[in-house]
Amino acid sequence: YTVTQADLDAVTFSNQALATGTPPSGPNVTDLSDDNSNTENDPTVTPICQDASIALIKVADVTLDPTGNCYDVALGGTINYVFTVTNTGDVTLTDIDVTDSGVVMSGGPISLAPGASDSTNFTATYTVTQADLDAGTFSNQALATGTPPIGADVTDLSDNNSNTEND
Repeated sequence: YTVTQADLDAVTFSNQALATGTPPSGPNVTDLSDDNSNTENDPTVTPICQDASIALIKVADVTLDPTGNCYDVALGGTINYVFTVTNTGDVTLTDIDVTDSGVVMSGGPISLAPGASDSTNFTATYTVTQADLDAGTFSNQALATGTPPIGADVTDLSDNNSNTEND
């Protein structure tokens, strides 16, 4: 049997065989399989391990000049963020959401099949303050959360260029 995505999402595969025999006389005899008894007819349920995981990349629209100075950040100006969420696991994730403190978020929740990415649903805007200008930076991280078919939600802190780091 070849395991399907539906089996991974269900975390089990259940099936049952039918044995048929022809006696010397009379009708054929049949029996449905059981996983541990000759007198019962329960299907064989095979557990399938799942590996649910999620990754988040967050990118700002701030442009730097060749000397490293910001072109477009001023008091009261906005920093726009785009988020790419990727299902890096082997089961479908539902109710995927992105949270990011201190910014105005939009988008979600969504579902993603294994290997699928979305870079259009989640966006955020931040308004630059005097404290940000005095510090010369604004730094924060977003959190992606997704729900696998079974088990605890999976999460990932955002990174700005990698699905394997959290900085």
